[in-house]
Amino acid sequence: ETLDEYLENPLLVSLLFTTYDFNRSIPFEKHRFYGVVFEAYFEKHDNTKPMSPRDKQSGLNHDGFDRVLRYLGYDSLVNTGVKFNEDTILNSIREAKDYWGDLVFSEYDFLKDMTSSVPLFCKEGTDYKWVHKSLLEYFAARFIYCDAKEYQDDILSDIYNSDDIEKYLNMLDLYYDIDPKGFSKNITLPFLESFLEFSRS
Repeated sequence: ETLDEYLENPLLVSLLFTTYDFNRSIPFEKHRFYGVVFEAYFEKHDNTKPMSPRDKQSGLNHDGFDRVLRYLGYDSLVNTGVKFNEDTILNSIREAKDYWGDLVFSEYDFLKDMTSSVPLFCKEGTDYKWVHKSLLEYFAARFIYCDAKEYQDDILSDIYNSDDIEKYLNMLDLYYDIDPKGFSKNITLPFLESFLEFSRS
């Protein structure tokens, strides 16, 4: 039953297979599942021919690649959405590079990596898009938890009070898995307080 939502979508089924092929097990926690998907693509996808693995064009290690993707995930969630033209995606990668400061790589090379050796993006004509929206939501949730500590409460509160909260529901589901305490403080508690206020009126 836990895996039902993955089995309803062909792209998620392919991620499920990738995860099992890499890990020989399927994590039931959503955030761990997407974490293993990233591990599988980063460590193994470019090793289809074991004797001749392709290096990452960007030269980034696992941690560097992960940090850039976390920024891109959050930027995609709040600003650009799933799909980009080339100028927009390169600009977003450049912003991620500036945000971290210590990462040295070419934006073009990172874009090549994202569509080939670590294919979390695909190219459709002249546009680029995440292979599945849930991946950007996973990286966005981790950006809020790992990288936006001093703004974490403000970000979650803004999402809770958003007129368009429906678009954040899956990200919030993932965030709950990652940080149940922060979720309870900024989402569950305000909801319960609003409900109590409503019930007294």
